[in-house]
Amino acid sequence: MSLPLKVIPTPQYSAEAAEQPFYPAIRLSMRILVVDDNAVNRKYMQALLERMSQLPTLAASGQEALEIARRRPFDLALMDLHMPGMDGLETTRRMREEALTPRMAIIALTADAFPETRQMVLSHGLDGFLTKPLNRNQLLAALQQHFPPEETPAPPAQETPAFDTQTIADFIELLSHGKYSDLVKQYFANHEPTILQLESSPQHPDREKLFHLAHNLKGGAMTLGFSSLAQRCQELEQEAAQSSCSPAASIAQVSAQFHATREACLRQGYLPSAKS
Repeated sequence: MSLPLKVIPTPQYSAEAAEQPFYPAIRLSMRILVVDDNAVNRKYMQALLERMSQLPTLAASGQEALEIARRRPFDLALMDLHMPGMDGLETTRRMREEALTPRMAIIALTADAFPETRQMVLSHGLDGFLTKPLNRNQLLAALQQHFPPEETPAPPAQETPAFDTQTIADFIELLSHGKYSDLVKQYFANHEPTILQLESSPQHPDREKLFHLAHNLKGGAMTLGFSSLAQRCQELEQEAAQSSCSPAASIAQVSAQFHATREACLRQGYLPSAKS
């Protein structure tokens, strides 16, 4: 007796598919503080985060988390709400005042899935809310929301400077071409260190400092009629005020526009060449 069986070919997997990351579209190597009094939960989240190529640090209590956060910088804290002693809300309040990076994103972890719990959490200064038991898709979605993938910075060649010609004409009429040229030279000399500071740490910047650097750079650009550069600086100002938005692309655009504007000033005769 024989059975009418069919031979099924072995599935073929392309090398390209095999190389796809298990957790795509997520920023690498973020410093994440995991705060949970349950050892099993801590180990589970540690394994999950390490699989996502993140850098977890574990704390078993609110007090331990606070001591760690005073000494080390973090991008994110995953905060258990219900812990003995110092609970998650109190730990968050004190971290906002005492942590080395008080503006880090803090996401609550709790088994309470009620809408009123969510509202209570957000009203106490936390940035998000995840329910237990936590699964990898929940965590991935939260990380993507608070830390979206980096955009590719625009290359300098795409930056075309534009001038406010009326502002420049009025400036020259009031002061003379020579004095305007001197101020342009002083602006670029004074703000070369500003650009170096912006470029030094685009991944984890001090956002308050970033705002002031962009604001100061914008003020002179507006006064001198550098409209494109002023617009780029304003965009960076706005991104610096948004804790969940990465400013890396805007920093690169401001830097590119700064250098392109200086070159255009040389061509237009607003800036004396190094040879003159």
